[in-house]
Amino acid sequence: MSNSNVNSHQADWVRALLDPRAVALIGASGDAKKNTARPQRFLSKCGWQGQILPINPGRPEILGLPAYKSVLEAPGEIDQAFIMIGRDDVLTAIEQCAQRGVKVATIFSDGFAEVGGAGIALQEQLVTRARELGIRLLGPNCIGLIRSDNGLALTVNAAVETDLPQAGSLGFISQSGSMLGAILSRGLTRGLAFSTMVSVGNEADIGVAELIEVLADDPNTKTILLFLETLRDAPAFERAVARAQAAGKPVAAYLLGQSSVGETLAQSHTGAIAGSGRALRAFLTHCGVIQISNLEGLLEGGPLYAQIGAIKADAKNQTETPRARPRVAAVTTTGGGAAMVVDQLGLYGVEPAYPDDELRTLLAGQFEVRDTPIIDLTLAGTAAQYSAVLRALAQWRGCDAVLAVVGSSARSKPELAVKPIIDAAADWQALGGKPLAAFLAPQAEESLARLTEAGVAAFRTPEACADVLAATLSASRHLAQQRKDNGLEAQRVAQINAALAKLRAEAGTEPDEAHCYPMLEQLGVPVAPWRFEPETASGADAANSLSEKSADMSAPWVLKACSRDLPHKSEAGAVALGIKDAEQLRQRLGTMRSDITAYSPDASLRGWLIQQQLSSEGEVLLGYRRDPVVGPIVVLAAGGIEAELLDDVVVAPAPISEAKAQSMIDELRLLKKLAGFRGRPPGDLKALAKAVSAFSMLALDSEGQLAEAEINPLLVRRDGEGVVAVDALFRFVKNERNQQGNTHE
Repeated sequence: MSNSNVNSHQADWVRALLDPRAVALIGASGDAKKNTARPQRFLSKCGWQGQILPINPGRPEILGLPAYKSVLEAPGEIDQAFIMIGRDDVLTAIEQCAQRGVKVATIFSDGFAEVGGAGIALQEQLVTRARELGIRLLGPNCIGLIRSDNGLALTVNAAVETDLPQAGSLGFISQSGSMLGAILSRGLTRGLAFSTMVSVGNEADIGVAELIEVLADDPNTKTILLFLETLRDAPAFERAVARAQAAGKPVAAYLLGQSSVGETLAQSHTGAIAGSGRALRAFLTHCGVIQISNLEGLLEGGPLYAQIGAIKADAKNQTETPRARPRVAAVTTTGGGAAMVVDQLGLYGVEPAYPDDELRTLLAGQFEVRDTPIIDLTLAGTAAQYSAVLRALAQWRGCDAVLAVVGSSARSKPELAVKPIIDAAADWQALGGKPLAAFLAPQAEESLARLTEAGVAAFRTPEACADVLAATLSASRHLAQQRKDNGLEAQRVAQINAALAKLRAEAGTEPDEAHCYPMLEQLGVPVAPWRFEPETASGADAANSLSEKSADMSAPWVLKACSRDLPHKSEAGAVALGIKDAEQLRQRLGTMRSDITAYSPDASLRGWLIQQQLSSEGEVLLGYRRDPVVGPIVVLAAGGIEAELLDDVVVAPAPISEAKAQSMIDELRLLKKLAGFRGRPPGDLKALAKAVSAFSMLALDSEGQLAEAEINPLLVRRDGEGVVAVDALFRFVKNERNQQGNTHE
């Protein structure tokens, strides 16, 4: 099929989904109180002008319209079918739809992959057959969709009973059907309206990624909001988000799964495989998605997202390197109200911007600012001064965003502080276009509506304001950094795949530490000096040989037994530290062999590893694995029990640049001590960033051979001395032959 035909085919199903001329309601009910009667009632209520074709073999008429026994008997061309029958009859309905030339079937029916077992098999059968027939599927287990500009309220969501959709520019895609109504009603109370709202259900065919692309091309949609539980196709999602961003359309998401309980809930009703919530959040960051943890903020932040919509993947106006921590300048008529937001921003790593000489020059003769983190106009401020400060902050290079906070005047005298914000917003792009947010301390619905209408993100709570402002800054900074990162060298893919294949051939699916070190060295990760000696019948011979091999390696040494049967060496007595000379090495090796035999009589020893024992300023754990949802990720954590207790871990999709590795290091609280904290000798964090980036190149394993790898610990030595790995683990994916007992692999 040619590209033109492919594009034409895509346009056909998109038109059938969002702008159908005729819709068949398969399973429509004549009882107006039933869910299955809602689509027909809602289409009429919302003024949809297309043809409604109720399908019900038991009724000749439904709610005033002729009903048909099957879709085969319905007259005219039919673009979309909305299926509301038992799951066992859905496949037959799809077959009949194909005979009538239906292009899209939206399936409300449940009992498919979300229930597991036979439901999964039935859903797979349904998708296979639909693809053979050329029908696109939305769902199953899907509550429907709303297209506001044409009145297409093809949904069973009860919210349409009371909330009439209004045409707007927000697109909303949800993996939770019930959230369709919740977001519709909450949006309407805030003066926000939607172009398109879609529930995706089980995403058996049409999914979140494809719908993002549809909205990216939709002229009615300016901003895309997501309610996510997981991702089913991470690469497609990344491409879709990039397409939306290139079109100047920001993508913001609320992700269910912030806690371990949330991760479990996220996979409970759509049959999804949930990977690590931390990995998924890192992937969304990598894609430049604005991640919101506050549902109120997801809606209220719409105008703020739109402000960064102009940031495109190919933008050429990014010349300055982002600050290590973003800064927000706050102007207020209520010191306490502003302090609440600034305090919340601090939890996200966003700093207040203190006035400097440049700002004072911009404000010369208009307002005298003090050296404080908030510009407070509470006592003597005027509308003119508020306006002057806003315009100066818009141009000031000392801040990355502007926060306008209004106190009681938002209710009693909106002309004092609300009107200056609206007036400044009209010229905001010309003044610099940095993110602008407003928080109104009192309940002031009229002022909030005026700000929203003027395109200003206005918030009711300090928590939502800080959440959205910090998330927007994070996404904006990430997009800027992505443009600066160099691409990966294609030839490294072949090198790494060949090296991994060789390691697996030599050592099987679970190589020991001595097998792994050459791979680390090939990646570019330094390893502490080491020597290996195969196991022999004579312990003395092994000790003598190790002594000779390590003659040029300064003591003290560390002795380790190499055995795939001893995953926890310390428990088995298979590690000895502080060995000072050859005689002590012989003694410790003999003792270790006895301890291992006592601990695990059947343990097979491949040999002995001796390594130079080095000092360090700190330790980190560096890991790699393939997340089931987002694919390859790199994990960085401070070493020791404190990291586990404090959950001090950072995750990023791999591979990563050194710049990204440095940003991961900056996020770890326990590694701040390695930056010269309180006069401590600084660690070599540049070398650490280089090693993290090098290790992440394992993601170039395009054949998917490697399941996981870990360095624990990686020693961070004093600044200028580098980093060294002193332990390593690699685990390869086991194929069917391995699982049947092949011991070599």
